[in-house]
Amino acid sequence: MSGASDIERTLDRWLGGPDDRLPDGALDAALSRIDATSQRRSWPGAWRSLRRPSVRMALLAGGAVLALAGVLGAGGLNFAPPAVQASPTPSRTAPMESARASKAEHSGTIIFESYGGSAVSGVFAVRAAGGDPWRLGPIGACCGVLSPTGSQVALSVPGAGDQRVSGVVRLDGGDYETLQAPATASTSVEPGAWADDGRIAYDLRDDRRPGLNGIYLADASSTASLVRLTTAGHRAVDEALAFSPDGLRLLFERVLDTSVQPTRGDLYVIGLDGTGLRRLNPNGLAVTDDFGSPASWSPDGGSIAFAAFNRYGSADVDVVGPDGTLATIAQGGWATSARFSPDGRRVLFDRVVEAGGNHRLFVAHPDGSDATELPYGDGVCCAAWAPDGNAFVLASPGLTLLEADGVHATKLVSPSGEIVVGHYLWSAAAP
Repeated sequence: MSGASDIERTLDRWLGGPDDRLPDGALDAALSRIDATSQRRSWPGAWRSLRRPSVRMALLAGGAVLALAGVLGAGGLNFAPPAVQASPTPSRTAPMESARASKAEHSGTIIFESYGGSAVSGVFAVRAAGGDPWRLGPIGACCGVLSPTGSQVALSVPGAGDQRVSGVVRLDGGDYETLQAPATASTSVEPGAWADDGRIAYDLRDDRRPGLNGIYLADASSTASLVRLTTAGHRAVDEALAFSPDGLRLLFERVLDTSVQPTRGDLYVIGLDGTGLRRLNPNGLAVTDDFGSPASWSPDGGSIAFAAFNRYGSADVDVVGPDGTLATIAQGGWATSARFSPDGRRVLFDRVVEAGGNHRLFVAHPDGSDATELPYGDGVCCAAWAPDGNAFVLASPGLTLLEADGVHATKLVSPSGEIVVGHYLWSAAAP
C-alpha cells in the first residue's frame, strides 16, 4: 500500500496476522486522525465502531465528538412530535434546523440516529417532505428496525449497567414500550430484523455466558419466550440483518470478535427452521455492519448484494444469485454497503476508488453493467433508497435527501455539533 499511514499499516498487520486484538492506542490515534482529516480514507473503518452501542455510549460518556458528518460544535435538537397538519416552518435559530420541503414531493418518514451529547443522543424521525425532527424512544436508543407496515420501530435501548434491551415505539413517537428485560444483567437482547408474521429476530449477547450468544426469535410484543435460531460460537456474536421477502430465511452477520475494532465477520443465510445455513462471502473476504447493513435482499428474494473487504483493505461489491453464483459489480478500493433498489433493477453502493480518497456513491445493474457514479456523492458513505426508488437519503453532513438524478439535494436536518450516523431507514408510512 503506497503512502500508507501508520494507522493503515497497523490495520494491515492486524487483519493479516494471528493476533485478533487491535494494538493499544490504534483506535484513539485513528479517531484523532478523523477529526483532523474530515472523511478522508486514512483509516477506512474509522466510523465503523460507532454502530456498536457500547462504543457509542463510551464516546458519549467521555464527551468525545467525532467529525463523522464533518461538523463540530455544540447544540441540540427540536424534539417536537409530529403534528397531524403540515409541519410548521422551522426556526432559523434552532441548533439543529430542519429544511423546507424538498424540491420534488416525497412521502414517508425517515428514521436516523444522532450523537454528540446526551441531549441529542438517540433515534429520531423526520418527514421526507421536510419539517422538524422528533425523538423515537429514550435517550441512548439506537439501531432502529422497521415493522413490516413501517408504522412502528423496534429499538435497542439502555438497560441496567452495560445491558441493552429492546423497545418498540410508534412512528410518530407515541406508545413507547420497553420490552421485558432479561433477568441477568449481563445479557443484552436487541432487535435485528422484523418479519411479516410479527416476529422479531433478536441478537442476544452475554459476555459472562458466551454459549448463549446467537439469534433468537420471539413475538414483537415480548422477549419473554425466545426461541434460539443460531449459535454464534466462541467469542462471536450473531447480528440479524433482514428477513427474506418470503419470510422463510434470515440474512445475518457473524461478528468474529466484538472486542476488536473495526469489526469483521462473515455473512450467512439460514432457514427459520434452523436448516440451510450457508456462508455467502468467499474465503479471504470479510464484512462489517458498523455502517449499517453490508447486504440486502433483492425484492424477489432470489439474490443478495453485499460489500466485503480483504486483509489489504481492498473491497468487492458482489451479488449472489439463486444458484449460488457470484457476480462482482465492483472490485478494488473500499466499500461498506450494497443495497438493492425497490424494483430490484439496480444496486446502490459506496466506494473509495483511490487510496486516501473520499467515499463515493455508485449505482449499477446487478450484473455489474452500467455502473454510474452519483455526482453528489463525493465524500459520502452509504445511502438508503426511498420506498419508490426515486430518491436517496444520506448523511453529507446532517441528513440529506438526494433526488434520483444524483444532483439535486435537499438538506432535511442541518447539524450544529450533532453527528448523524449512517444508519437510517425510509418508511413509506406517514407518522
